[in-house]
Order: sequence, then structure tokens, then C-alpha cells
Amino acid sequence: MNQHISDIFEQQELEDKTELEDHYINVIRREFKDADEILSQLHSKMSLQHTQTPLILKKTVVRIATEFGIRKHTAAVIPYYHSHDFFEMIYVYEGKCRQYINEDQDEVILQKGEACFITPGTIHAILSGEPEDIILKMILPANMFRKFWNDTFEKKDELMLKMERSDEFCLFPLSQNQNGLIRWLFTKLLEEFYSEDCYRYISIKNYLSLLFVTLMRSNVNFLENGLLCQVSRQISSHLQNAQLKDIAKNMGYSPRHLERLLREKAGCTFSDVLQKLRLEKAAELLTETNDTIERIAELTGYQTEAGFYKGFRSFFGTTPNQYRKSHSVVRSG
Repeated sequence: MNQHISDIFEQQELEDKTELEDHYINVIRREFKDADEILSQLHSKMSLQHTQTPLILKKTVVRIATEFGIRKHTAAVIPYYHSHDFFEMIYVYEGKCRQYINEDQDEVILQKGEACFITPGTIHAILSGEPEDIILKMILPANMFRKFWNDTFEKKDELMLKMERSDEFCLFPLSQNQNGLIRWLFTKLLEEFYSEDCYRYISIKNYLSLLFVTLMRSNVNFLENGLLCQVSRQISSHLQNAQLKDIAKNMGYSPRHLERLLREKAGCTFSDVLQKLRLEKAAELLTETNDTIERIAELTGYQTEAGFYKGFRSFFGTTPNQYRKSHSVVRSG
């Protein structure tokens, strides 16, 4: 990122801070008798508000936009639940981004190199970040985006169709193979948007096409090579006591975030993956050891032998004993 863009981000921080302070200070001084005391209390509460809980207003605020734009999410902005009539992409250039979606209890945390795509109508709130965070927000007006989307992609997969609908939230986790290119594309989009060049919007359109193609590819790579492998490795290392909250923490996600990723990218739940791995391990132990059924159930994390029998029969279509007889590679005795 060049110095020109860094200077613009610093100016945005200052402008948002000044605008926020001017707005509420003037209103309080005009409307309240003990303005100084109220302002003193508000400063501490708003500081806490910035890092903890988004404001919930009686009526959801709907933001509107008619022009394309990219800007930094500044620390001065108070987090509040809102939706918009445009499409929005959030990309973590540096640091991390914490937000809530549809007033869920759990945070969705995006790490450096990760992005999300938010369609019109989705309610969310981005929390204030740390000074070192650089969170980019790209605004794509609805009419502009839909025309661009249809011109760029004639044939669409399930994810592409989802990104056209209202009230959708799409995650693009870190892609080791594509992260450098995605970062470079965001850098070029920033440079073009804040330039005065007469050809900048032609360049922006082409960089956007490359960006979305890259994100679609990274989604396929993540599904085929990343998410399930990571989750499976984590579960296999803690097969007896694997829990969603622990696996999610080890991978840097909240439990709700990881569960959402599994549903969206792999079409399954954490419980599905856990049961599959436990039963496959049980089948391996049945054929390669002389351990009792009770012992195998214990080693694979089942609390009761009855629960193990039920799960095994449902998965393999036979009982553990019958499976052992027909597949065993060790002699009994």
C-alpha cells in the first residue's frame, strides 16, 4: 500500500472522528442542561461501546448508496446494527475484523487475508478495531453490481446464485494459494479508486472481475483442500473428547463461525464430520485389533456402548460384531 493511500486512510479516521464528535456534542449541548457532565459520562461509555457491544436501535438503520466506493472502516465509528440497499464486501488487509450478523450472540471474526460478502437486507454490525487494523469496505450499488455480475458470469454455481440474493452472508476464508493475488487486487482497486485518472473506472471493472474470479477459485480450493482437512486433522487428534468450541478455538474461529463455514463450504455439520471420523476409526479398530466393543466405543469417544451400536449400525448398515467377522485381519484369541 503506497503512502498516498495511507494518508487518505489517516484523513478518513480524522474526518469520522470529527464528524462523530461534532454531531453528538452539538445535540447534547443544545438539548441538555448538564451537558458537560453528560458528555463526560458518554465518553467513557462510548469508548467501552466501541470494543464490546453494538448499539441496537428500535428500528434498523438502512444505509443507501448509489456509487461504487472503497474506504477504511475507521476506529471512530460506533458499532451499530444496520442493513443496506447495496452489496458490500469486507476485506481484512491487516489485523482482524470482528462483527455480528443478524444480532447473533457469537462474533464472526475475519483474520488477515479473509473476506466476506454481504447482500442487501442482511443486518450486521462491525466492531471497532485496533489501531493496526486495516479493514476495507467495498460498496457495490445494487444495480451496478447485478449488471456487472451478469456480464461477468454467464453460468453460475450455487455460491454465485447465493451472492445475488437478499439477506445473505458469504464467507471467503484465508486461501494460502490465492491470498497474495487477492491482496494485490485490493491494493490496485484502492489505487485506481483514489486516482484522478480518466480511465480508472474501466480499470476498476476489470480488477473487480479478476477479484471475483479469484474468490470463486479460492472457494473451490478451500472446499476441496482446506476446511475439511483442517477440521478432520483437529478431530482425529482429539477423537475421544473433540468438541466444536475447542476445535474452533484452535483454528481461530468462533463455534458459530466454523459451523457456518462447514455448512456453506462442505454441506455438512461439525457433528457429521465428528461421527464419520469416530465410526471410521472404530471400524479400523474392529478389523485390526482384538479390543472389546466396549473398549473401542470408549476409544472413539462414545459415552455408552448402546450409543455406539446405534451409530455404527446407522452408518455401516451392520452391527460392530458382524463387521468384525466379515472384515477382520487379525485372529481372535
